Formats: sequence, structure tokens, C-alpha cells
Amino acid sequence: MNLQSRIDAFSSWVCVHKEALRKDPLLLQEGIGLLDGSLHGECELLEGKLHIILSADDPLWYYVLAQIQVADKDIIFHAGRDPLKDADYSVTLFDRELRASQVMIHMGAQQDLHVYHEALCACSEEEATVCVKVMLEASLGDALAATQIALIIIEKQPLSEGIALNALYDALCAEMDDPSPAAIFTPYQPSLRDRRPLPRFDILAGTTCLPSLVNEYYLDVSRTFRDLQHIGACPCYVCVDADVDTLEQLLDVRTEAAARLQEAFAAHTLHGLLIGSALGSAHAYIDLLLFAPITLAQLQETAGNDHVRLSLYLFHQGSQAAQLADIQADLAG
Repeated sequence: MNLQSRIDAFSSWVCVHKEALRKDPLLLQEGIGLLDGSLHGECELLEGKLHIILSADDPLWYYVLAQIQVADKDIIFHAGRDPLKDADYSVTLFDRELRASQVMIHMGAQQDLHVYHEALCACSEEEATVCVKVMLEASLGDALAATQIALIIIEKQPLSEGIALNALYDALCAEMDDPSPAAIFTPYQPSLRDRRPLPRFDILAGTTCLPSLVNEYYLDVSRTFRDLQHIGACPCYVCVDADVDTLEQLLDVRTEAAARLQEAFAAHTLHGLLIGSALGSAHAYIDLLLFAPITLAQLQETAGNDHVRLSLYLFHQGSQAAQLADIQADLAG
């Protein structure tokens, strides 16, 4: 079964066993097996509604778990635990109280988080890092803490610039109605001193919610690609070729095509996520994470026209324009 089929099977199972889960929350693990046995889950009853909290050891799962929904309004899915409602909470570290408002942080360009508090300097780096991870989960929730922070650096001196830890959630998710890893996009401009005659090496600028996937493409590394494939998702990108005269016109074509794909995902005529887009000197690109197979005809019908030609590539360097069988094979895991 492809990933979307497993999501549907799990969602249906939860709806059928809703009343049983209210009485025996431990039953949930049986249903989770339909999705993936490596996941963890728990149930909570709040104001008459059944809250299903799903968590994962692999952070990439949070891009998928955040998409699970059902029509039953009495069932609410959560991708990991939500942030604490009290943003200025405190934790105790060796009899020292650390308030979130007193822990100073600075986010680097590569999702590296620099952290300072005098109490963190008084313990080992491992102990300090564990403490910061706990506080990040409390401040951001499990999904954002796992996906938005690549490295924690404990600083021994006060930061020259930064914000309090309890302000990080608002900084990441400003003006978002429903923050999730797939909704937080970061800009990038490849440094391509050694250009190659390959797709994406003409990119001038782009945005992505999966920086590791983009970075590894240019390094000719497929770690994130393979990890996504392992959970049943297929990372790929659409190369947009259009009869236009200027980059501005090409950008307009890409924007329209991306909007149509986004509408198809929202309507569940296609299954997956739009995870980025980019503009190159020769082509435009739309990055996708597919949960179920797609045909090239379906792609062209959804987002192309007689003047806009679309090609589909697996998201690793050197891949050829994919045929349906290639995408199906990747989605089979």
C-alpha cells in the first residue's frame, strides 16, 4: 500500500473505533500499525473531543502526520504535542530555575540555534543540550522542535543579538493560522560556482520547507531523499518549460501552476504536499512530496496547458525525467 492508502486506512480505523478508544486509549497502537509500526500515539479526552497525538522518532514523519484529518469533528489529530499555553514556563536544572523568557537564543542561517543562559554554562554540554531540547519541545511543540532546529550550540558568553526562547514560536510562525513544518518556508540562493548541465543548476532563487533536501541535492547526497522514501513519501520536482520571453513571465507561469497543484492537494484529487518552488534562468521548478502515484498526463492536465510543458524528476542529482513506473516504485518504498 502506498502512503496515502495507509493514511486512509488508519484514519478510517480511528473513526470506526472512536468509542472504543475513549474507553481504552492503549488500543490506538493497533491502529497505528496500519500507518507505520515505528510511530507512537496516545489519546486524550478534552471537552468531549478525542485528541489523537502522534509522534515519531524520525522528524520527517511530522511533515506527513500534520496532514492527517477526518470529517468527524469529534476527532482531532495532532502531529506531536502542541506548545505549552504558558509561554513563560520554567524548568529546573540542578536546583537552578530557567525561565523561557531568560534563555536567550539566536537562529543561524542553517537552522543552527545558539543558546545562552548562565545556568547552562555550569553543566556539561550534553546536559545543557538535553535541557534545551526539552524547552524547545515545550516552546514550539514536538513537530517544530524536531524539524526547525538542526543543531543546538550552547554559548559560554551572552549573545550579541537574539531573542528570548519564549519568543521563538512567534518568530517562526508569525501570521500563520495552523503552523506546521510544511508551512514554514525559507529562501535560498544556490552558490553555483561549478555549474553543471543538470536540472536545478540554473536556479537563481527559491524557497523550501525542507532545506536538507535542497542542500543535499547540490552536494549530490541522497540521505533525506532516501529517508523520505523509507516512510513511503516520494520527493520529486516539476520542471516548468513555457513559451515566454522574460523571467517575469516564467515566474507568473510557475505561480499559476503551483496554485493549481495546491488546489488539487487541498481537494484530494492529488495526494501530497507542495514543499517548495524556484526560478531558474532557463526553467522554473515546483517541489512536491507525493503520498500516492501520479501520472504525467494527470500532472499536465492539473497544472499545464498547450503552452506550458511539465516534466517530473525524482529529487536527487542526475535523475532523469521520471516515467510513471519510476514514481510508483519509489512510492512503494
